[in-house]
Amino acid sequence: MRRLSVVILLALIGCSSDNLSRESAAEILRKDFPRPYVFKVYTAVPQQAKIATESTLEADGLINVERVQKLADVGKPFISFTEKARPFLLETSEEDRKENIQNVKIGDEEFGEVTGIKLSGDGKSAVVEYTANLENITPFASIMPRKITKTTTTNKAKFGLYDDGWRLEGSN
Repeated sequence: MRRLSVVILLALIGCSSDNLSRESAAEILRKDFPRPYVFKVYTAVPQQAKIATESTLEADGLINVERVQKLADVGKPFISFTEKARPFLLETSEEDRKENIQNVKIGDEEFGEVTGIKLSGDGKSAVVEYTANLENITPFASIMPRKITKTTTTNKAKFGLYDDGWRLEGSN
């Protein structure tokens, strides 16, 4: 009987690695943080230029805005970034640069906590809900369509079970 109890205990311990706990999900997610909260600035779009002129970015010396464009300049950027803006400019793909789009940093997303785990029926995948906090908000938050403040958001991440354990497959 004692031997049977030991075998059952070992079996349970061996199977527990297939379970995704909040602690192990948090440990995996923390590796993806901190990360920049990115906003795409469409520098050649008049509406984006209008929003930029209503912000303090130009007065703060972070951007220059062309308020008038000649017919020959249609499609060229209204917004240009100064040297002072360089710390907030993020890598932008070649395709986006061709479309006059610049990625800017709005702040740093910091991991909060795991708030829930939903395992698939076969136990080989899971959706993990977690919170993230926005810290170190930059001046570029002023051109976001919605007001950005230090906030907590709820996000979801997809996990998959591999032979070596759980892995993060995607996160928003």
